[in-house]
Amino acid sequence: MYKQGNYKKIIGFTLAEVLITLTIIGIVAALTIPAIIQKVQDTQYKVAFKAAFSDIAAATQEIMLNNGGTMKGICTDGDHTCFRNAYQPFFNSIKSCDNDASFGVCWPEHHRALVGEGAEETYNVSSIVLNNGIALRFCFNNRDCVHPSNTILRCGWVAIDVNGLKNPNRFGKDIFYVHIQENKISPWGAPGDQANRICIAGDISSSNGWGCAAKVLKNENY
Repeated sequence: MYKQGNYKKIIGFTLAEVLITLTIIGIVAALTIPAIIQKVQDTQYKVAFKAAFSDIAAATQEIMLNNGGTMKGICTDGDHTCFRNAYQPFFNSIKSCDNDASFGVCWPEHHRALVGEGAEETYNVSSIVLNNGIALRFCFNNRDCVHPSNTILRCGWVAIDVNGLKNPNRFGKDIFYVHIQENKISPWGAPGDQANRICIAGDISSSNGWGCAAKVLKNENY
């Protein structure tokens, strides 16, 4: 005899409901995971730049110590190879490139602004690649360290690509710039730097990203 009390109704999801749920999860993942990965990469780039900035500061102090406490006169005007050679002993480099031979070998051949395409920075100056994959290039402007960048006077600059030839090769993403001054270093975009040293999300001007180094060191978002 059938007893109603022995019957239990089994409740579950239909195949269509399961497929719809999985589809929704897939769409949400496709929209969010790339943004999360990009944020993690951007954080890694910034951490790497801070470490490289510290290393360059330490090397600069050593160079000054061996040059009477100043960066003045370490090279003649425009001698980028001499400038690189002054720094190279303080880094574990695995590759070195002279003037006009860096692009595509020690430094990315194509490097762009923070947003959009923008104009490439064309100084094909002396560079080195470090054993951790970071690429550095060196531009020496003036032996008296009075080359103007608005109110900042400098001897030259060092560019840092924290992942070498790998993409994205964009100013303010994986490429950052540092002024080498008479007795210190400072990031591009520091107070008093040129007006075009900008770092603005969404700005498509060719120089956008050149000023991001200062924001990274101050832990500012952009």
